[in-house]
Amino acid sequence: MKKSFLSIIFACCFASIIAQPSDFVKGADVGSLSQQIDRGVKFHDKKGNERECLDLLKDYQISAIRLRVWVNPKDQYCSKEDVLRQALHAKSLGMDVMIDFHYSDWWADPAKQPIPAAWENHSYRKMKKDLRNHTIEVLTLLKDNGITPRWVQVGNETTNGMLWSVKKDPVTGWEVKDENGNTTITKSMGHIKTEPKHYAGFIRTGYEAVKEVFPDAIVIVHLDNGFDAELYDYNLGIIDRYGGKYDTIGTTLYPYWALQ
Repeated sequence: MKKSFLSIIFACCFASIIAQPSDFVKGADVGSLSQQIDRGVKFHDKKGNERECLDLLKDYQISAIRLRVWVNPKDQYCSKEDVLRQALHAKSLGMDVMIDFHYSDWWADPAKQPIPAAWENHSYRKMKKDLRNHTIEVLTLLKDNGITPRWVQVGNETTNGMLWSVKKDPVTGWEVKDENGNTTITKSMGHIKTEPKHYAGFIRTGYEAVKEVFPDAIVIVHLDNGFDAELYDYNLGIIDRYGGKYDTIGTTLYPYWALQ
């Protein structure tokens, strides 16, 4: 299968090169927009006029947005209902939508891929069913409301696999790191080092769930460190070796960290 390549830049803008150079898309990650608005953040154009965020982005040739979805967030932000509200607004402006499944109740990234609380004690087989049901539930909600995502990420920055939890600070909720900057894994179901077959199985399950609802959606495997070819060869090699499926490779690139 010929894979295309998608680049997510600064974690807020993405560009998709799907078939021809003319298919270049300028997009923005607005997953935190609802929270920002509720906290009183305002957006202004170059002339200082206050503007609605997506309407302003459209004026700057942004034609697509990315929305992250969490399984059971502690507040309403990034819930399926929040995603639906923002997707409907984007559709009203003629913008394309990318859905970013974290398969977590909170942030999932290379340092942590927290297992949702409701899935915590489930077996691998049951967790695959959880992942499938969650994916179908969210996408069906969008479909029933007239939203057709152009792209769907099955996992967020799954550089080290997915669905593995680490020791957290009980107050902040952030991962606890030792003096060397390492985290302590408390439970793992799909870490790429210890459960590579499970990781590929989760990716395939997500892919098949997306295609069940939206057969034409472009399914993305999303990793970080877009400058690291060896990392991509290894991760995607694991997915291919154990039967995972995807349409497009997504990459996050943070120049600040890349230059450290």
